[in-house]
Order: sequence, then structure tokens, then C-alpha cells
Amino acid sequence: MLAFSVVAGALFVLAAEPLAPQEMVLRPPQFELARDLLERGEYDLVAQLCRRAVAMRPEDPRGHVLLGAAYLALGEPGRALLPYQRAALLDATLVEAHYGVAAAHAELAQLAAAIEAYQRVIDLRPEHAAAHHDLGVAQSRMKRYGVAMASFRRAIALDAAAARPHYSLGRALRERGRFDEAAASLARALTLDPNLVDALEVSGALHADAGRAEEAVHAFAKCVELAPDRAEAHYGLARAYVERDATALALSAFERAIELRPDYTEAYYGLARLHLSLGSEPEAQAAMERFELLRRTDPLLANAEPTATRLPDP
Repeated sequence: MLAFSVVAGALFVLAAEPLAPQEMVLRPPQFELARDLLERGEYDLVAQLCRRAVAMRPEDPRGHVLLGAAYLALGEPGRALLPYQRAALLDATLVEAHYGVAAAHAELAQLAAAIEAYQRVIDLRPEHAAAHHDLGVAQSRMKRYGVAMASFRRAIALDAAAARPHYSLGRALRERGRFDEAAASLARALTLDPNLVDALEVSGALHADAGRAEEAVHAFAKCVELAPDRAEAHYGLARAYVERDATALALSAFERAIELRPDYTEAYYGLARLHLSLGSEPEAQAAMERFELLRRTDPLLANAEPTATRLPDP
């Protein structure tokens, strides 16, 4: 991490002689340096410096945007929202501000507000491919798959080389039961980015649903290799191993999924069934009891089939 005194001097020109308060702000070249610091992961530092910048010159929207970006990068969307909103009020044409407002709302699961803000970005800059994609993600989270697919296709038309819109389209197509089209979109995403874990995971689920155990194992095994702490990947791999009658590997994968996510309801169910098939009744009973306890407290599973595959949000 860069020394605080060096960066503070570069950003605020505070080093040698005393400055008038109006000079103790981010100046245009230093805004670019602040952006560079964000890219380097110096989020706390940028937030600290930008707080001072917006206090000294609250009428400049750039400082608010950078402060919002720092908070969002720190995983604090609630704190990010206000500076982004202030920037949008100061300059209603500032695309970056509206995009930040949308992203913060999306992180807070305020999906209607996120959709409205993404649409504002698109109104200001229709060629903003990322806004079309992220709009589609928000629409998908509201289960509005038809309009989401239109948003993803627009993002692809604007930037066909980006892998994630192809993945997101494939995921939405799967949710609509259009499995062949979903497989084609996911294959395109993986051609563009063979290490896109989300696409590998959904592709693995498609293979598993179609009874293609070998292909499912391959996809989930690569997920685990790329994201070893991803519980869903281990769970998918366990299910694929069950279909291949690789019981020892399946047991290990179920147990790893539960180790990573102790409240993983479906993994306990899968583990219980596998133990039962092996004649390990005490282990099966223990896993089933844990499954039932978790299921009663999980509103998403209270009336769901326990074998259903739940995937993370795109």
C-alpha cells in the first residue's frame, strides 16, 4: 500500500506550505490519480481523501462520485448511495453518478429503484453496454425474464466480445426452460472466457439436469479449481459424482460444501440420501435431521423440492 503521506500530498497538494481552504481539494489531475488508486484497491485511502474533498468543495460532483465508488468497492452500498445521489443532483447529465446510484440500489436489493436508475443511464448514453446488462440482471432478480433477455441481447449487440452478457442470457433462458438456447449462450460465454465461474456452474447444472454426468463433473470440477471456496460448486460436483456412482468423491464434495456453508440445506439432503443408499443409517439420520431443521427456517425451501438446484445471483 502506498504511504499515506505520499498519496495525500499528491491528491491534495498539502505537503510543503500551508494552503487556503479552497485549495485543499482534488484538482483535475488528482481526480485521475484517485481513480488509479481505486483500481489498485486503495479503497479506504480514497474514501478518506474524498471525504475531505467533498467537505472542502461540495459543489464538485467528481469528488462525490469517487467517494461513492470507494464505499461501493468496500462493500458498503448504503454509504455509497448518498454521495452518488448528490453527484447526480449536482450534474443530472453525469452518467457515472446515475450508474453508481443504480449499482448501490442493486447491491441493497432495491431492485425497482435500480432499474429506474439504470434506465436513466441508458437514456443518457444508449450505447452503455454495461448498463443494459446490469439492467437485465436487476430484471432477472425480479423474475422478469422476458425483458431481462431483451436487455442482455442489447448488451451483446453493443459489446459482443464481453462474456458475462452471454452468460446472463443463458441463465435467463434456462429459467424459462429454453435449455438448448441456454446451452448455446453459455457455450459462447465460455468461448470468450473459459474461466468464467458463473457460466461453468450454470453449464454444469444444465448438463446434470440433462443426465450428462460426465460433462457436469467436468464443468463443476473446473469451478472448484477456479473457486475452491464456492460451496455451490462443490454441491454441484457432488450431485454429478452421485450420478456417476462415484460415492466416495460425492461424500467428500457434499461435506466440503457443508464445511464452506454450514446452513446449506440442499447439501444436507443430498448427503442424507447418499448415506442412506450406502446403508449408513446413523449418518443419514443426522444429516436428515439437520436438513429438516434448516428447511423449516428457510422460507425459500419451505414448500420447494429439496433436490432443486439454487444458483447464486448473476
